[in-house]
Amino acid sequence: MTASAYCYTDCLNQRGMRGLPRTLPTIVGHAAVGIVEHAGPAITRVREGNRVLVPGTPECEVCFWCRKGRPDQCEHLLAPARPVAHRADGTPVITGIGTYAELITIRGTWAFPLDSALPDTTLTLLGCGITTGVGAAFNVGQVQILFGSIDVLPNGHVLVPENLNNRVAEYNPEGRVVWEATFEAPVAATRLPTGHTLVTSMNPQRGAVELDRAGKECWQYRADTRVTRAFRR
Repeated sequence: MTASAYCYTDCLNQRGMRGLPRTLPTIVGHAAVGIVEHAGPAITRVREGNRVLVPGTPECEVCFWCRKGRPDQCEHLLAPARPVAHRADGTPVITGIGTYAELITIRGTWAFPLDSALPDTTLTLLGCGITTGVGAAFNVGQVQILFGSIDVLPNGHVLVPENLNNRVAEYNPEGRVVWEATFEAPVAATRLPTGHTLVTSMNPQRGAVELDRAGKECWQYRADTRVTRAFRR
């Protein structure tokens, strides 16, 4: 392992209070970055020499929960803790992943290849902290992003997708609305070289609609991006 993040769960596991493993002595750590030194013949996701992320949860892609779109409940996560070493007095050291160790042995479903210039200490946060925080905000708290990617246009106007209102508007340099359109779902918007605006749905259906310079619909793909209101001011 080259870097391992610290999580409050590690603190609780260190005290034998919750999670896997529950038995002391133990090796904690469950969000790390490292280099694969050996991969078994059945491993296809990573190979020797790969820089990988070892997150708090595996993803086997074939169990009930993974196929249901809930890899956070992957059945490999519930595999019993195992002894990985013994102390001088013969006491077994029990661990789950144990990323605080210099070397670890894990299933291939627990390693994900990385292609990033970011340092290992930063990427370890993807293993638990960032994903937990984002998941809590969007999946539990249902936080909505008020604005999408805002484009500054060559004429100085600004194209603004307002996700909360399912609305796209173009503003002039004085801040006045040139045109606006309201949709049935949250959308993203991009200005095309023709001066038209391509609006794509953020829903899984991934519909799209093209608006002319006046904000009027001139092309559409799938009904989930149907314009409910559009006018020029």
